[in-house]
Amino acid sequence: MDRITLRALLAGGQIQAPGIFDCISARAVELAGYKAAYLSGAGVAYSWCGVPDMGLVSPDEMMWLAQRVVEYIPLPVIVGLENGYSDNPLVTYRAVERLVKMRADSFIIDDTAAFRGGDGGRVETVEVKVWLSKLKAALAACEGTSCTVIARTFAKEAQGLDAAIERCAAAEALGARLTCIEGLKTIDEAARFGDVVKTPKMWSALGATDGVPDVEPQAIAALGFPLITVHFAEKGAMFGMLDFAKENLKNGNTVYHDTHNYDGMLQGTDYHELFSFHKKWIPMEDAFLDLGDVSGAPDTVKGGR
Repeated sequence: MDRITLRALLAGGQIQAPGIFDCISARAVELAGYKAAYLSGAGVAYSWCGVPDMGLVSPDEMMWLAQRVVEYIPLPVIVGLENGYSDNPLVTYRAVERLVKMRADSFIIDDTAAFRGGDGGRVETVEVKVWLSKLKAALAACEGTSCTVIARTFAKEAQGLDAAIERCAAAEALGARLTCIEGLKTIDEAARFGDVVKTPKMWSALGATDGVPDVEPQAIAALGFPLITVHFAEKGAMFGMLDFAKENLKNGNTVYHDTHNYDGMLQGTDYHELFSFHKKWIPMEDAFLDLGDVSGAPDTVKGGR
């Protein structure tokens, strides 16, 4: 499957990468027209494993899911590797090496401690040298490939913006192509970051306060932020499932589901088409079942479906 790389996309201008957590959410992002996707550790933890975002997802679980998502959609997939799953840089190297072989495009390595503490501002960070050693390992695993290592720090909340900027500057000096400070909220913070770190930066989790966007994408693009992650898939999926579930339960049948056409957003009424079922798998099966070119065999094999 031919796919454009994240590096090539960013060279053409700013992009947004929605957080995804499985193949269905990945397909929705693709169909909506986004150019990249972010396999979010938080999304995977909540939706795929049913646990909080506390570092409880194992590397093998993330690898299993990443391989399937990367194979499924033609978009560049940014894989959230959390803290590299260990303070041992060899563990980080092996994780990135495995994902490179799977054709994952980009990786986020953050500076959180092995105990993350979950959401709500209880995240602890490791010493700078520990984080840099893991970044160095990730960069080595990507050497000679088009993969991009994204260095993300959570130091802003506990240590302040200046400390977070210093960490990103160190990651930049090490060779990270993209850096990120978790928790940026204002254009002034973005400008301070951009004054020190000149290489491209990622804005993590574009959000809003009191219904107003914290920053405008165009404004931070001018400050060196070509990549933005956005998060809506989990909420959107839950809304859709609750809507269908409540209507079907109330009606005692599945008419609401069976006749729903996505409010006209997508053509066709067979939802299998949304998952490329007919586009790839049905023609492939038909081709395998066609034995007309085999001497003495019937034209087709019946009963395959």
